[in-house]
Amino acid sequence: MLPDHEAERIEAGLDSADRATLARWVRALLDDRRRRTSSLQGQTRRLSYARKRLAQASTYLDGLLRTAEEEAQAAWPGKLPCPHCGAPVAAVKAEQRAQGHAVVHQHPDGHRCEGPQAGHE
Repeated sequence: MLPDHEAERIEAGLDSADRATLARWVRALLDDRRRRTSSLQGQTRRLSYARKRLAQASTYLDGLLRTAEEEAQAAWPGKLPCPHCGAPVAAVKAEQRAQGHAVVHQHPDGHRCEGPQAGHE
């Protein structure tokens, strides 16, 4: 890459340079641009490759976790999974609140999930 002192020297000599010197400077600037462009293109390729590999890793890990979740749910046949936390539901109730009613999912271990926020009590 073209050092700063060389670029400053070219800029200072623009008005007094002859044609051969100007041509040499233009070639140096174009070579510098090519090297910088090549570097950026390499970086772009590496970033694209990393993103693709990250997507593959995410899909793989999601599959592992999905399988583990399905195996855990299989221990409670006939029980529906909670839409908030995924654990088996023992009972679903509608409770009256000051703001209206709330749907509460009760779990065999005593946890309760309600509303869209999945709040545990």
